[in-house]
Amino acid sequence: MSAKDSFDETRGGTHTIADQASRFARAKENNNERYLDISSVYDGAALSGKRVLVTGGNRGLGLVITKELVAIGATALVLCRSS
Repeated sequence: MSAKDSFDETRGGTHTIADQASRFARAKENNNERYLDISSVYDGAALSGKRVLVTGGNRGLGLVITKELVAIGATALVLCRSS
């Protein structure tokens, strides 16, 4: 296994969970549209009419993803621990 294959950002990689808040603040300060607006780099239209499985779709990021999928015409299959 090469070093690239075993890369784990939570164990000494270039971006750790702890610095995400500072990277987001820096992106806002620089008005970095690519970082702040996902639609500038990703178009979910390819998922329209598809069935998509979302885990943890009852709150947080999973809920937001579920709402976006429904808005573009995808069928969201949501799995979660509780309602």
